Amino acid sequence: MGRTNRKNRNQYFKFGEDGELCMRFTNTLLPLPGNFLYGQIQYMEAHHQELLDHCREFSEELLEANGEIYPFGAFIGPEGRVHPMEVEINLKKVPSNGELTDTLEARGESEVTAGNMQLYALTYEVSLQLEADQPPTDAFAIDIRDRSNADVPIFYFPYTVVSKEQIDLKPWFAVKR
Repeated sequence: MGRTNRKNRNQYFKFGEDGELCMRFTNTLLPLPGNFLYGQIQYMEAHHQELLDHCREFSEELLEANGEIYPFGAFIGPEGRVHPMEVEINLKKVPSNGELTDTLEARGESEVTAGNMQLYALTYEVSLQLEADQPPTDAFAIDIRDRSNADVPIFYFPYTVVSKEQIDLKPWFAVKR
């Protein structure tokens, strides 16, 4: 799968005209036959798992505190530990989620190139429609960027905000690139 347009995060899954499951990136439907990975991935490198766990846990904390998620990142430093990837925000000109994701991605790429990060992950909200007769549901995506392994899938964690005190997390899945 190609890269998504970071300025427009209107990506979601739906069924195409012939019943195949597709992912929508802006106005284009891309078929996903054979690309879905439900439940547990049989093998995952330890540093990918550490990034995934960190981002999932922080996303759940954000959901519990705010009922929503804003884009954020995390990275594995040269010493092999997970760190949050932060960007400073000018409160007089708060960037859109797309702009914030672009900034995180640019920082991650430049820091990996400079040798200050081994790899990084971006986390952002998406809207998913997995069944043709159901409305879209909210989810957060964790996109691990590893130059040494381009086969790391994008992980999706659907959820429903039931109330301010209750978030219903659905089974997660991953989509191969």
